[in-house]
Amino acid sequence: MYEVRAFVEAVFGYVKEHPEELLRVLKNAVALRFGLPIAALRWVAARANGRRAPKDVDIGAAPPAYHISVATETDQES
Repeated sequence: MYEVRAFVEAVFGYVKEHPEELLRVLKNAVALRFGLPIAALRWVAARANGRRAPKDVDIGAAPPAYHISVATETDQES
C-alpha cells in the first residue's frame, strides 16, 4: 500500500505550503463539515501502481463536488 513516511511527509509539506488550510479545517470542524483538498486526491492517484491501477486519472473541481475520471484496462478472456 502507501508508505506511511511518504504520506506524513506529503501532509506536512502541504501544510507548510498552505498554512491557511489549518484555519479552514478548524472552522469546518466547528461546523461539523469535512473537506478534502484536491491535491490530496491527486497525490493518492499518482501513487497508485500495479497491474490493475487506473491509468490517466483526471481530478478537478466541479463545485460543489469533485470531478474524477479514470481510464482502466479490463482483462478480457476469450
